[in-house]
Amino acid sequence: MRSKSSGKPKKEQVMGWLWGVFPSVLEGVRLEGVFLSLGDLTWRFYNQRFESIRPLVEFVDPDQEPNFRQLLRYFDKLASEIQEHDSLVKQMEKSANEAQGNLVANPAFVKLAEQIAADHPSWSGAYPAEDTPSLLAENAINWPSRDPPYNNTTRDIWPMIKGQVLFFREHETTRSAFKRLDEDRGKLRDKVGAIARYAGDLRDDLADKNGLPPVRPVGAGTL
Repeated sequence: MRSKSSGKPKKEQVMGWLWGVFPSVLEGVRLEGVFLSLGDLTWRFYNQRFESIRPLVEFVDPDQEPNFRQLLRYFDKLASEIQEHDSLVKQMEKSANEAQGNLVANPAFVKLAEQIAADHPSWSGAYPAEDTPSLLAENAINWPSRDPPYNNTTRDIWPMIKGQVLFFREHETTRSAFKRLDEDRGKLRDKVGAIARYAGDLRDDLADKNGLPPVRPVGAGTL
């Protein structure tokens, strides 16, 4: 499992990884796995990013990022898996942004968004009228196979509009972007599972070899 980094890591280094890095990485891929399995990409139109699917370093506390980088220098396979994960995330965001751009450029889709907003004034929440096409595009990207969560303003009307909205996923201007997005979602779901297994095994192996508990003991001080 060890990389080309020279020398065996010191016990203090391993402790930093076990208690400051692995918990964040493992929780990150666990969270992503949940959303990917549900088919909810958590994409947001206002910043054109996924909310809960991110480069894994963003799950790590900023003060632990040097330890995260150090861990990857020691273990090439983990670094490679995380790099592939992050590349998939960026690729998926690009496809989601392309799909959104094509949807809001489609007059028929814009008309549908305007009609939904007129029929259901509370649907768009606090967003201004000009954002309703982008909000509807967000719905089309995030919920092809599930209903919106209970705290989402779209949930109550989704059964009435779902067919009309998802119809545009097959439109000639958006089909290719959505196809790439769906394919990459499957790849990313497999990748987060692989990282969870490998990182969990690596954590346990490091803990055993250094006589340390794999998780921070209750009452332990700061690193």
